[in-house]
Amino acid sequence: MKRQGWKISEFVIASICIVTLISACGGDGGSNIAGSTSGSGIGTVSDPGSNKVVHAVVSNTSKAKVFLGAGDDIFTASNNGITVYGNSGNDAVTIASGVTGVTLDQNIESISFSGASSSYTYKQSGNVINVYDSTGASLIAKSTVQDDSNGTVLTFDSLPASAMLAGGVMTLGGKIVSSTAAGGLTDAPITTTTISAPTTTTLAPTTTTASVTTTTLAPAAACGSCHAIPPATGQHAFHTNKRIGCVTCHGSGYSSTTVNTATHNNGNVDLSSSIGWNATSSSCSNSCHGSNAW
Repeated sequence: MKRQGWKISEFVIASICIVTLISACGGDGGSNIAGSTSGSGIGTVSDPGSNKVVHAVVSNTSKAKVFLGAGDDIFTASNNGITVYGNSGNDAVTIASGVTGVTLDQNIESISFSGASSSYTYKQSGNVINVYDSTGASLIAKSTVQDDSNGTVLTFDSLPASAMLAGGVMTLGGKIVSSTAAGGLTDAPITTTTISAPTTTTLAPTTTTASVTTTTLAPAAACGSCHAIPPATGQHAFHTNKRIGCVTCHGSGYSSTTVNTATHNNGNVDLSSSIGWNATSSSCSNSCHGSNAW
């Protein structure tokens, strides 16, 4: 978040120190107004414009403070141990080669370092990113990370990388900054979903053997093999002697050599209805002979 202007206390302190710089603050000091060089050895501000003021207090000491004016300032820190306070606008600070111990507040949008990002080590302290030398022994600069959409931008060899803070985890250029000790950046964990490839199961063919019962019917018996022709029962001989054929009493399909398979040898006495057969009295009554018992 961009802090709009200085705190009143900071401005008062800075103003008092400017007015009483030699007598009260001690040492060399000065103020930068409308683009002139601020102090001795603290740093320089590029093209701040006529409406922008930079105050530098107590230069060449570990407690020097620089207050950037309103607008888009580009400040180069050229002395160790200074603290730089941003203002409204897009303020950028360049850390000169060899400078250490620079502190930057949350109003600084971007910080530039010389060399590649791999030449440095990093450590998270809450919402502060600490940039050390390659050994992790010497602090180069530290800055409170902005909580806007692009965080605080750190540039190495003209390649920018955003320092971001989300869920308590700080990243720089998408890689994790250690919160335990100064070190290199580590890749952020990637959540992966493993999708199993479809499998093909080939079923072996199976053969099922079913038992089949085959009933072989014996050939129909020839007429006369089961009974005489005509049969020796009842009045068959009487009718045969009268030259009355089988078809007259038993119906269509019957002769001395053929039968109707639908009604033959079925356990019933099947006779033509025209002869007047009475199964109860085993007699028939017709125009041939009247009523006679079988």
